[in-house]
Amino acid sequence: MRVLRIIQRAAVGLACLGVIVPQAQLSAAAPRDHDQAVVDVALGPGGTLIGQVVDDQGIGIDGAAVSIRQGDQEAARVVTNKNGWYQADNLRGGFYQVVGGQGAGLFRLWAANTAPPSAQTGALVVSSTNTVRAQGLQMPSIGGVDPITFLIIAGVTTSTVFSVLAYDESKDTKDLVILHHDSVDP
Repeated sequence: MRVLRIIQRAAVGLACLGVIVPQAQLSAAAPRDHDQAVVDVALGPGGTLIGQVVDDQGIGIDGAAVSIRQGDQEAARVVTNKNGWYQADNLRGGFYQVVGGQGAGLFRLWAANTAPPSAQTGALVVSSTNTVRAQGLQMPSIGGVDPITFLIIAGVTTSTVFSVLAYDESKDTKDLVILHHDSVDP
């Protein structure tokens, strides 16, 4: 009886500890700043990137400034022609963010003759003034766990704790009834 009570209290303590300690492995990976698809693009000879900046109707934007960045470094800065086309030379393979007008894209550039067959031959950036609200919404986290997951874990743990305590109380009551019944003379 004493061993069972120790095991029950240890289970309650572990359940409470599970709610208090951060559960980082239960949460999804942290969202990136620019959570967008990466597009493979084959560079031309001499590390040449050809691309186009268009509006949301697909019409090329004349004179749009295009910044090609690798990490925190700007690798090239060019301006589009009257049809929205741009060209940047001397780039190496790697991940780049291309920003043109009001749009941006994330591209994996491949050196000539190394690109996969599915790679595109140019980098298309859509410059749109349309704003979509609530995209990339980041909920605050509690110890690395989003609030909904935290509440679910807390609810399950609370239910478990109360179930163990209720079971323990019912066993104590049953023992008292048996003891009282045994002590009464027939």
